[in-house]
Amino acid sequence: QRVTKLLSQTDSRGLQVSTFHTLGLKIIRREKKKLGLRKGFTIYDHQDSSALIKDLLRKDFATSTDIEDKIRWQISAWKNAFISADQAIQSCTDPKEHTAAQIYLKYDQALRTYNAVDFDDLISLPAMLFSQDTETLMDWQQRIRYLLVDEYQDTNTAQYNLIKLLLGTRSSLTVVGDDDQ
Repeated sequence: QRVTKLLSQTDSRGLQVSTFHTLGLKIIRREKKKLGLRKGFTIYDHQDSSALIKDLLRKDFATSTDIEDKIRWQISAWKNAFISADQAIQSCTDPKEHTAAQIYLKYDQALRTYNAVDFDDLISLPAMLFSQDTETLMDWQQRIRYLLVDEYQDTNTAQYNLIKLLLGTRSSLTVVGDDDQ
């Protein structure tokens, strides 16, 4: 709203200002079928995610449920690093980390069963879709011709991959960062 007040109607036509998560949500809503989601999907918050992980620990792993926060943080870290559950399982050597990776796989499967995504999926799912579906990627590259990323120093791997995929070979990116951070 602030940007459109500064610009004329003509200059602001087609302009989209959003966070990474809002952009990801827009992409997921438009491409939900390609992502295996149905209309009216749910976005799990941290409490929902913790409850699901606790349930998986109790039901599928007969493990103490007091570690669900550590596992939720690990799953989030993997998603933000653009590491799938399969990649996490293959790369883990530590038994505790391997268990977390197995829970990550079950967790993602449960999310799809419940027609849900978590907060981290809002970025990782569009990036994953774009890396696997060239036609969908090209469609979105046509929609988003220029990108400006504020607070670029805070960009994680999944966000970086989303930016890189959306830009393709074009040089239409502007970043703003805080060199004090």
